[in-house]
Amino acid sequence: IWELERGTCLQVLDDHGSSVAALGWHLTSGCLAAGAEDGTIHLWDVTMLEHRGGDGAADQARSVQTLRLEGLEILCITPSADGTALLCGMEDGSLILLASYQHS
Repeated sequence: IWELERGTCLQVLDDHGSSVAALGWHLTSGCLAAGAEDGTIHLWDVTMLEHRGGDGAADQARSVQTLRLEGLEILCITPSADGTALLCGMEDGSLILLASYQHS
């Protein structure tokens, strides 16, 4: 995660076991969804990532939930407007709606 104004990296989110192919951002909740080639979705709370002063220090984002869609590669992902569902586009051409996921 980068702070664009200063061009500094605040944190590397590296919990995935395979390549991340899709990102979805819910602006008001501060939730970042990262979908990977192995069908895993990590939900991150990035509200704590706030640049502090000249030392580059920031609190860390935290993984709040992991979802698994076994055997399906995720190509794109977007959260609903209210932040209670994720719509995922899959490698096989299908769409999967994950409703009522828990982001806290």
